[in-house]
Amino acid sequence: MKPTATFVSAVCGFVLLGLAHPCLAAESISYNRDVRPLLSDNCFHCHGPDQKTRKGKFRLDVREDAVAKGAIVPGKPAESELLTRIFTANEDDLMPPAETHKKLTTAQKELLRRWIANGANYEKHWAYVAPVKPVTPPDKNPADVLVRRRLRELNLKPSSPADRHTLARRLYFDLMGLPPNPEEVEAFAQDKSPDAVSRLIEKLIASPQFGERMAMGWLDVVRFADTIGYHSDNPRNVWPYRDYIIKAFNENKPFDQFTREQLAGDLLPNSTREQKVASAFNRLLLSTEEGGAQPKDYEARMLTDRVRAVSAVWLGQTIGCAQCHDHKFDPIKQLDFYSLGAFFADIEEPIIGKREPGLLLPNAQQAVEIKKLDEDQARAQKEFDTPRPEWLVAYAEWQKVQTAAVIQESRWTALKPVTAVAVAGNELKIGKNDSVLARGKIAGTNTYTLSFINAVNDLVGLRVEALPHESLPGKGSGRSEDGNFVLTEVVAKISRADGTTNLILFNSARADFEQSQSAGTNSILTSSTRAVIDGDVQEATAGWSIWPQTNQAHQLVLAFSTPVTLQAGETLTLE
Repeated sequence: MKPTATFVSAVCGFVLLGLAHPCLAAESISYNRDVRPLLSDNCFHCHGPDQKTRKGKFRLDVREDAVAKGAIVPGKPAESELLTRIFTANEDDLMPPAETHKKLTTAQKELLRRWIANGANYEKHWAYVAPVKPVTPPDKNPADVLVRRRLRELNLKPSSPADRHTLARRLYFDLMGLPPNPEEVEAFAQDKSPDAVSRLIEKLIASPQFGERMAMGWLDVVRFADTIGYHSDNPRNVWPYRDYIIKAFNENKPFDQFTREQLAGDLLPNSTREQKVASAFNRLLLSTEEGGAQPKDYEARMLTDRVRAVSAVWLGQTIGCAQCHDHKFDPIKQLDFYSLGAFFADIEEPIIGKREPGLLLPNAQQAVEIKKLDEDQARAQKEFDTPRPEWLVAYAEWQKVQTAAVIQESRWTALKPVTAVAVAGNELKIGKNDSVLARGKIAGTNTYTLSFINAVNDLVGLRVEALPHESLPGKGSGRSEDGNFVLTEVVAKISRADGTTNLILFNSARADFEQSQSAGTNSILTSSTRAVIDGDVQEATAGWSIWPQTNQAHQLVLAFSTPVTLQAGETLTLE
């Protein structure tokens, strides 16, 4: 894949000027190069592969047919009808006909005459002709010999040798795609040694930029792009394939290996990570994430795109015409097109939608770290899966505690308030879940009075639940700006059926959470749950509060000094 220094030095020494000369020597006439283009431009429309436009019931593109019809008599130009028609002065017999507005020059007619006189040899499409290495003198540069030979055939001479400064720039741009700095050019210009050019070429070929320069053409022909193409043109992570191509050119990877790895690198026995990356060639196509796309439609698009790409890159031929019909100019059948497409029919990929994450490609340092993390994970998993008898006792104790908590919770009875009144005029709304929500104007301090008529035996305490709500400040459970509250006192009374009233005494108060530091909008310095039952109704600077956990549910449990029974017809009042 990598050119030699001697080859490049030969090519960079001169510039070819002029077009192919029409007066070619007989032995140098090539059907593919010289004759086919003439026939294709002037004759094949009416006497070529397209049966819909073919006239005269014969073909000039097939040698056997042309010879059988007498259009061509190999070695006998005078007997060939083709030459008779192109040289005639009779406009009714002239080929190409005047209405086609095509006309052969005298030189082109003479070229066809010499070709027939020389045997009228046809050639296969150039893409299917095996290259033959020409014979050159062993003591001379092959490129120089071949180029000079061709120049002589065209009656051309090489241009004058380029000066050293120009040659240096050409080499840098050709081999690296970058300009040299002035110091490099001057050093080369002053180097008069015989191998100066070769040494500079070897230096440029050894640079990493050489691979980047060579990869440009390859990436163009394989349709490399880092976005998906259709619709939103989203990015795709395919740059490692680009780096593989650059590396292949820099390492002078053999072309047969280069080919296998790109077409099926992931299918090679024990394929390496690099070979899997190379097979990303098969993912270089247009894809879509658009929801309305039809999978079968895009599946067909992807298959035909891959076939066209492989034919252009590796066959040196476009076969896209055969997607719809047999190729009219090249020996490709429609069956051949889809037979090649079958090679890609089992690629596992999503037809519509986002591509899978892809192959993890860590660098050397990352690979070491990933290996260590994998080992740590495996070790931790093994340790986690190992039975631990010593945990059975703790687990049994945990189950016991949880069971006791469930039993304890089942002993609570929800009391349904029948009235709820606020002294300061707020509205207290009783909800469907027996909760009470304060609404309306916010007062600095307030007293809420709730009454219950539930009949309960052996009532040993009360639990007050503070619940957050969407309508309260900060979605908390209080009405201050930060969603907090301060509960300074709870007074419980029972109104008996005989008209007497009994005050219920508390002996303890405990909360699942209470404020432990000063809040910005609260007048208290430290929460004091005990103050809720201290009997001091006028004290407004101490009580139960829950900042900063104002948007979480909390509860306060108040235990009675002695059990209380609330009978039917009696009322429990809480202030």
